[in-house]
Order: sequence, then C-alpha cells, then structure tokens
Amino acid sequence: MMDFTLENIFVILSFVISWLVMLESFLLEKNGGKLPLDNQPFMIASLISSAWSVASLLAWWLLSFTGLGLVVVIVYPLYSLLGFIYSTVLIRDAKVLRPEDLVLPVKYLHFCRSFGLVYMLLCLCALAERMGMLQLW
Repeated sequence: MMDFTLENIFVILSFVISWLVMLESFLLEKNGGKLPLDNQPFMIASLISSAWSVASLLAWWLLSFTGLGLVVVIVYPLYSLLGFIYSTVLIRDAKVLRPEDLVLPVKYLHFCRSFGLVYMLLCLCALAERMGMLQLW
C-alpha cells in the first residue's frame, strides 16, 4: 500500500499532466498546428501543463524525492526547456505577428506527444517503485 505523502501525490499528479501533454498535442494537430485559442479544454490543459514546470522545480527544491520519483521531478522542467528551444528552432524563420497565426510543425507535436507517453510510463514505474512493486537499484 502506498502512503499519501507529498512526493507520492506529486508523482500521481505528474501522471495526470502526462495525459494533458498528449491532449494538447492531439488538439494542436487536429487544428493543423494552429493554437486553438477558442478551445477551452486546450487553454486549460496548456495553462496547467505550463504551470507544472514551476511546480516541478518547487517540488524538486522543497520535497525529498528518491529513485524514479527524482527522475519524474527533474524531467518535466527539462522537457519544457528543451521544448521551448526546439520549437524556437523549428519556427525561427516564421514571420508571425499574432499568436493565432502561428503554425506549429508536426515534428514538434510528435515530440510533445512522445514525451507525454514516456513521461506517463515513467510516472507509472515511479509509483510501482514507491509501492515496492519495482526495484531498479
């Protein structure tokens, strides 16, 4: 049985965030790579997943993670930073004046969706480790 410590709750919420990352990517791809600014679920998912970067940094600083839980807390801000750099490189030549005119390349959307899937699996493994069902080291 797993204790409901702040570290465990963080990993559980990270699992939810992984689904939001995949949802964002799906909605963007469905909209041709354009930001669906009139789509409330997209806007909520985007806001929450963006805020999760800050939450992850704070959790890393304030909580005591071990094993795969430590990987969960470190990987998300790293993904956000690398995603920002990658998207900047992909759209550096685009002449966009308004956010609604921006078209994100499919490569970037696949990067996000792939991360969401891997992050979800990482969260599941971290939870299994915390419950004593998985031992890696």
